[in-house]
Formats: sequence, structure tokens, C-alpha cells
Amino acid sequence: MSSIEVLPNSALPMEPEVAAPPGARRHCSYKTSTGKPCRYLALPGKVFCKTHVRQLLPDPDALAEELIAVGKGLGNPYDVADVMAEVFHAVLRRRISPREAGVLCYIGQTILHSFTVGITQTNLQIKTILMEAESDKMRAELDQVEGQLRCTE
Repeated sequence: MSSIEVLPNSALPMEPEVAAPPGARRHCSYKTSTGKPCRYLALPGKVFCKTHVRQLLPDPDALAEELIAVGKGLGNPYDVADVMAEVFHAVLRRRISPREAGVLCYIGQTILHSFTVGITQTNLQIKTILMEAESDKMRAELDQVEGQLRCTE
């Protein structure tokens, strides 16, 4: 396989504006390392067939690795926000489709929701502990008052 330069979607080579008979389609412009041309038809408006256009697109695994590195395990809402910012940039650079970005954003929203649920549960636990401490304190004061009343009788 020959070395191919990776281009963003918007920079893929377009078909030159040459007068061609209506309905005529060009062959793919890709050449192998031996110089042999591709035998498939080019996509409409492009100079490459679907196989070779894919080879020119950015590697999706590279983007996944970038998002994982930015996310740092998604341990807090700020990490999720950083990943969502990278997803936004990837859509602008046409490295992922808006549909894929929507799925990633939905997952991010679900993760953020789980943080709020966890915070709510933690707050409830703290309130429960404080209420139990207050109850224990009141019970101790009541026992002390009852003890004083017994002594005075």
C-alpha cells in the first residue's frame, strides 16, 4: 500500500470543471505504487472511488485516542466538558459526522447526570448523619433533664 496523505473531508479533491458529455463518469484517479490506475468509477463530484476516498479521510481511531486522552477517565464534570469541546471541534473539522457527535453528546449528558445523582445522594447522606447527630444530642439533653427531675423528687 502506498503512502497516502490524510486530508479533511472539505479538502478532498473535487472533480475539475472540465466539459464532459452529460452522464459521463470518470474513473478513479488513484494510482498504485507501480503506477497502475484504479479501475473503479469516481464518486460523483470527486476524483476518487469510495475505497480511495475513505483512505484519504482522517483515521477514526486517532480521534478516539485523542478523546480518551482528553477525558482522563471522565472523573469529574470538567473532564466531560473538555471531551465535549473536542467533539465540537471534530465536527467543525469534519472528522466525525454530526450524528456521531450527537451520540457522544448524549453519552456525555448521561455521565453528567450521573454526577448530579451522586451529589444528591451524598447530600442526603450528609443530612441524614447531621439529623442523627442532632437527634442523639437532643436525646442526651432529654436524658439529662429527666435525671435532674428524678434527683429533685
